[in-house]
Amino acid sequence: LWVHWATDPPGPFTVPGVTEPGSSGSPLFDSNRRFIGQLHGGASACGQTGDNLSDMYGRVSVSWTGGGTDSTRLSNWLDAGNTGVMTVDGSNACVSPGSPVIGTATATAPNTIQVTFDDGTPSSASFDVYRAQGTCASPGAFVAIAASIAGSPYTDSTVSGGTTYAYVVKGKDATGGCISAESSCVQATATGACTLAPTFAGITSATNEATAGCGIEIGWGAATPSCGGPVTFQVYRSTTSGFVPSPATLIASPTASPYTDAEPALVSGTTYYYVVRSTDSSNTSQDTNSAQIGVAPTGPIAQGNLTETFEGGGGFDNAGWTHAALAGANDWTLSTAQSQTPIHSWFSDSLPSVSHRVLVSPTFAVSATSTLSFWHTFAFENTTSCFDAGTLEISINGGGSWTVLPDANFTAGGFTGTVSTAWSSPIAGLRAWCNGTIGPFTQVTANLASFAGQTNVKLRWHAGDDSSVEATGWFVDSVTLANVGSASSCNDATTVFIGNFETGDTSLWSPHP
Repeated sequence: LWVHWATDPPGPFTVPGVTEPGSSGSPLFDSNRRFIGQLHGGASACGQTGDNLSDMYGRVSVSWTGGGTDSTRLSNWLDAGNTGVMTVDGSNACVSPGSPVIGTATATAPNTIQVTFDDGTPSSASFDVYRAQGTCASPGAFVAIAASIAGSPYTDSTVSGGTTYAYVVKGKDATGGCISAESSCVQATATGACTLAPTFAGITSATNEATAGCGIEIGWGAATPSCGGPVTFQVYRSTTSGFVPSPATLIASPTASPYTDAEPALVSGTTYYYVVRSTDSSNTSQDTNSAQIGVAPTGPIAQGNLTETFEGGGGFDNAGWTHAALAGANDWTLSTAQSQTPIHSWFSDSLPSVSHRVLVSPTFAVSATSTLSFWHTFAFENTTSCFDAGTLEISINGGGSWTVLPDANFTAGGFTGTVSTAWSSPIAGLRAWCNGTIGPFTQVTANLASFAGQTNVKLRWHAGDDSSVEATGWFVDSVTLANVGSASSCNDATTVFIGNFETGDTSLWSPHP
């Protein structure tokens, strides 16, 4: 179970707080204050941002019988008598109230349904009311619409006329931590005006037009009105991933898909994030979908190859390469200890403490024939289990966010394991290269066609160490990106150069207005 934390809700992640190194084994509780999982690892720590504000928790249900020996199975310690008991309450255990006895749901006025219920035994100090769209026999998802109310009746004044709603109630003790089983269900059909928003999935595409003037074409599917219609659309834009649409980020209200966002509002190479929502004109209700796509505008794209031997000045033949230590003292360094090309490679030296570092490629555009090749040799901690390791990640928004390159993309030399979650590795749970012995370089090849059409792509070699033991590390050399694009700038009055990435071949570059 991946848990994403946040220090600034509301946002894409909405649970405030972080864990720190050394928290492994700390518990995850359910609403009844029962221990249901334990922290295995993750990158979360004070100062982390974005995807690094995450941790991986293991389920007690898996650890119960999933250990390799008697001493590592929780059942041998917590149910040695094999009683089969499914829950055990510890000290200060709560006694859940009795399930409330449901009464009626009645449309008492336009856009109003009143729900009645009686207290259960043992009695509750307060009640939560849950509602689903649909009937009791076939409801949608129940969501809480009222919390900690004193008792019956509850009046729901947020219903849409003509729509049937189902209701259940739960009771809580005085602490709010002990919750009853839910009541049985009642339903009613609301009267009054139809107030529902359209049914709409949101944005489906955002494509760089790759023309001299910056342009991004936004696309979306149909919206179905729940009330009278007609439906209108609103396009929102931000440079912040996970932004919440607001009047300040509204850029257009087109009547149909597609819509082209064009200069002078756009800046070449900047990643823009888009959300499209729908509104029913008959009642001004807007849907709340959060579908979002990011893309960067560029000028025309010229196809070619990026060939990188790491023999140029500063360790790179081509501009745009970067490297950084994300945590810990060690960064990638230029090395002559091992190489596939004549002299140099880039080296990630492992540490016996939680740390990670990245080697990042220049930005490029991907076509249907784009491929990757590189050479490496590595020796990570442990020859059998995957603790310290290295993975290859891809970004389609210029480094704003990263995902591991899928196993299916590799055509040779793919990942050898999945990083253990037991020792707080920053890349815990990711597919990666594990184990190994330093020796002759081996080649890795991959097909990038699944990312065709993306124009703001980067790759990064991401090495991660857990909280103990170290081995040699990871050497990477001789990277070739074949049939990739080099994008010129758009909407720029200055002279721009386009061409391919062939090292040192300036004859392949030509001025472009």
